[in-house]
Amino acid sequence: MFTSGGLRLAPDVDSISSISESAQVAEHWDSGASGVESGLWQRVAFEMTLKGMVEFKRLVAMTPRLSMVYVQVECSSRQVLRIGKTNHGIHRRWGTAPDGHVSTFQWAATKTGPYGQGHGRQRKVPAKAFPHYVLFFKRLEGKSTCVWFLECADSPVQKKEYELRNKYGPVWEQFFERCNERKVREGQSRGPAVSACDFSDLELPGIDDLRSDLLWPFPC
Repeated sequence: MFTSGGLRLAPDVDSISSISESAQVAEHWDSGASGVESGLWQRVAFEMTLKGMVEFKRLVAMTPRLSMVYVQVECSSRQVLRIGKTNHGIHRRWGTAPDGHVSTFQWAATKTGPYGQGHGRQRKVPAKAFPHYVLFFKRLEGKSTCVWFLECADSPVQKKEYELRNKYGPVWEQFFERCNERKVREGQSRGPAVSACDFSDLELPGIDDLRSDLLWPFPC
C-alpha cells in the first residue's frame, strides 16, 4: 500500500473479483480520515459516450450487491455531479434498472431503450416523468466521469448520503433548482419536449457554469 495525496491506495481489488480483469473495475482508496469520507472507496470509470456506456455496464456488473452511497465526479475538474444511495448495489441503480442512470443516458443520447417505455404496475414511462433527469444526462454527454461508491454495512446509508450531499453540494442540486425555475418538469411547459429528447430550446438550463460546493478529494 502506498500514499498519494494523503490517501492510501490498496493494490488489490479482492472484494470484487480475483481475476485480473477486476483491476479495471475499481481502485480502492482508503481516506485515512474520520470524517464523512471515511472508509474504503472504490470507483468505476464512466465515459459519457455510447462506447463508454457499454464498458461501464460491463464493469459495474462486477460490483458488490450491498447497500452503498455513490458519488459521480467529473474527472478533469473533480466537480461533484451527483450523490445518491442504493440498497442493492450500483450494478442495478446504474447499470440494469430500466429507470436507472445508464438507461437515462441512453435515452438522452439516442432516444432508444427502456427509459422511454412503460414499467411497473402503472406502466409509468420514466422519460415522461423525469425530463429533468433526461436533460441532466444529456448535459453530461461527452464528459469523462467516474462513479465512486462506498459500502455502508456499518452505518445507515441514508445518513451517509445526507452528510455527503450537505458537505459537497453537488451540481445536480443546483441543476434541479434551475429545472424547476424554467419549468423542465413533468406537467410543466418544457417537460414534454425534453422527455421526447428535443433539446433545441435555448432557454433549457446547462451545467457547465455550475460548481459543487467542494471538489472531490480523490483523483479520477
